Amino acid sequence: MLDVSMNNLQFAYDKELVLSGVDYQAKAGKFVCFLGLSGCGKSTLLRLIGGLEKSDPKQLLVGGKPVSGPSLDRPMVFQDYGLFPWMTAGENICIALKLPNAWQQPMKICKMFWVMLICKHCIPRF
Repeated sequence: MLDVSMNNLQFAYDKELVLSGVDYQAKAGKFVCFLGLSGCGKSTLLRLIGGLEKSDPKQLLVGGKPVSGPSLDRPMVFQDYGLFPWMTAGENICIALKLPNAWQQPMKICKMFWVMLICKHCIPRF
């Protein structure tokens, strides 16, 4: 687990400001819950921490380092069966092979492959 530090964090989609002036420090190992109305920026904040959206490197630190993109040290569980949208289906499958002891889990990797193969979003990208 890693410390998360937000210092006047701001984020906008195009010109629409979604987050502004977020200051928060979360210590490693602490349970944190973001609550708010639909559309208030909870998921955007998690996407920023996960490296799925880009932020100013001075405004968001995880483990004392700026977030420059997704990383296996910051796993993310999606609300649906999500893929990394910038990767092909094959690349999404191969990310599991980079996990420690992945060779010991061939059935799990095989299942992941079939789930991705039948997913309507990944067939054109395979």
